[in-house]
Amino acid sequence: MTAQDLITFWEQGANEAWLTAQALIKSKRYLHALFFCHLALEKELKSKYVARHDEPAPPVHDLVWLLGKTEIKLDKIDIELLAEINKFNISGRYEDFKLDLYKQATSKYVVDWMEKTSVIREKIKAE
Repeated sequence: MTAQDLITFWEQGANEAWLTAQALIKSKRYLHALFFCHLALEKELKSKYVARHDEPAPPVHDLVWLLGKTEIKLDKIDIELLAEINKFNISGRYEDFKLDLYKQATSKYVVDWMEKTSVIREKIKAE
């Protein structure tokens, strides 16, 4: 696989994860929608990693770490939001964390995070 193939792979995966997050909101599967918000950003960052390093992206899920490796400049608030979105990955995977996030994951909460994710995702894509 060429670097361009990998970039395309990650970009398509990011788009698919984003569409899945939107579909999950419509079906009121809020906790899972948050997980897919994280996944969309992770895949977007991995596409940028490959573009900058000309090598496969590492098997890492930490958005802040990946951002640092891409050298994309986001402001402090966006980086703090990425750190918060990291929690959706953990909470979406492990049962003992799911309950806490499930209680928070109301329609309003998830729509708010979808909007934040969308803004950050567009900033990453623009780089």
